Amino acid sequence: MVGRDIILKVIQKDSPQHHIFQTLLQHQSLFTDPRTFPGVLPPIDIIETPHKYSIVTMPLWGTYPCLTEMEDVRQVLTFIRCLLEGLSFLHANRIAHRDICDSNMVVSCYRPDRDQKRFGGDLRELRRGTDIRYAFMDYDQSIQLPLDVSVKHCRRPSREAWMGCDMYKPLDVSLGESQYNPFAFDVAMLGNMFRAYLSEAIPTLPALAALFDGMTTHVVSRRFSADEALDFFKSNIQLLPQEVLVAPVTLEFDYEMMYHPERYWSKLAPPVQARWNQFRAPPLPRWWHFLNWLMQLPACTRVVEWYCDFRDIPAPAGMYPLPFNLILKNVPRVREQEGLAMNLARAMGVPAPRFISFAEPPPDYYFSDGIEPDDQVDFDVIKDDLVHILTLMRSFSSPWGSAICGVDGGPVAGPLVPLTPLQASPDEAAFYQLMRHLGSFELKDKNETAGAEKFFALPPHAIVFTHGDLNRHNIMVGPDGHITGIIDWEAAAWLPDYWEVSVTAILPQRHWGRFMNETVTSGIYAEEVVGHREMFSFIGDSLRF
Repeated sequence: MVGRDIILKVIQKDSPQHHIFQTLLQHQSLFTDPRTFPGVLPPIDIIETPHKYSIVTMPLWGTYPCLTEMEDVRQVLTFIRCLLEGLSFLHANRIAHRDICDSNMVVSCYRPDRDQKRFGGDLRELRRGTDIRYAFMDYDQSIQLPLDVSVKHCRRPSREAWMGCDMYKPLDVSLGESQYNPFAFDVAMLGNMFRAYLSEAIPTLPALAALFDGMTTHVVSRRFSADEALDFFKSNIQLLPQEVLVAPVTLEFDYEMMYHPERYWSKLAPPVQARWNQFRAPPLPRWWHFLNWLMQLPACTRVVEWYCDFRDIPAPAGMYPLPFNLILKNVPRVREQEGLAMNLARAMGVPAPRFISFAEPPPDYYFSDGIEPDDQVDFDVIKDDLVHILTLMRSFSSPWGSAICGVDGGPVAGPLVPLTPLQASPDEAAFYQLMRHLGSFELKDKNETAGAEKFFALPPHAIVFTHGDLNRHNIMVGPDGHITGIIDWEAAAWLPDYWEVSVTAILPQRHWGRFMNETVTSGIYAEEVVGHREMFSFIGDSLRF
């Protein structure tokens, strides 16, 4: 391995993940030939230790492969083929991945200096050739079953479906089902990822609509297996003339395509739709449409209150648990932007509830998935999870450039935002100028405002996606001690990177604020926390959340 860049992963001995890596090692000959590469990141070796853990060595590949920057049809098809081959290989070895998301795929391109801007340029050049490969990785949530288990008829307890990232999860266990098929679940998760990223390619490649629906239909018995999806791809999509392969595509991530497939079918002419109609998924179950109809009724809140009383379900003010693991939120300040923020967070890989629908007026409320809390907290585990979540949230650039604004580019709202909802600012300097105006700095002695002015004079900060109220009561923890969900996204916005920490630490005596400032972010925002407190002393009277 001289001169080879590798990554190391520590795994527990005799764990499911350990056995999966041992299985992959048995297929090393496939990984050395590009023609047989099976679409999973190959282990190079497993280093056994005298302790309870082993160390897996793997080649170093790049993460977060900027899928919306693919430029033509051939690049899109390469991506689809690699991942279909990867899932087919895993399922052939009866490995159910169970955690398919952006952060668990890699690309055969990386930079040792981790310069993301240059990585993007390198990746664009590599995509224009024929050597690029994509692969699955990370088997923390995976299981391996005996080879005689049928991938079409396998059944496992439905509670296992809630493991891993839920960004692309289908509806297979949304009706209270007691069992599910983890292999079909994998296929639907990958299909939903394709839907969200690649729907703009459908007018050029109509068969993609059929492939996506075949992989994601809620009728599980009709859903493609991984092998069937790969066969469909090879038979109907892979072999295209050169003029189609070089056709340009402009991709954009659209999470709603997962729930409104009629939008991408509508891009096709009726005769083209008819050709692929046998693969088109039937409409969603009636209960889904019933809930969306119900929430448009002014009496909806009273019906929900009656249901909670009838079932003796305790509910905080304005929060109503519903069947099918749903929650209705009805409070005076609820805004549709909160739902948009939840779906944006989920698209980034953050465990947030799924926003289903919003209605106004009256009353204002939205439906979302329910996430149950658990009060047992291991702060070391929470710290690691929060670091991972914040890294995910900060790995995406704001579509609004340097503006400080809401998720939709509009006003900013939140418990520590003055005059909320506060008008958007074109940049950080303009935001601080607005704070000066709200704090009446021009009427105060310069010595009095010196601390805040020192804060305003700090170097510009990155503008990142921010929850805005990341306090303990908004973090749900599962029985294993890991974060299972982050709720209450009404303060989410594009804000300076320190804001996520400083708003929790405004009061120095609060343990959680110290934990966020000193432990989660290792004190790198110490100056900003002090400065935010200084600023807060001038704008506190204008808070009205």
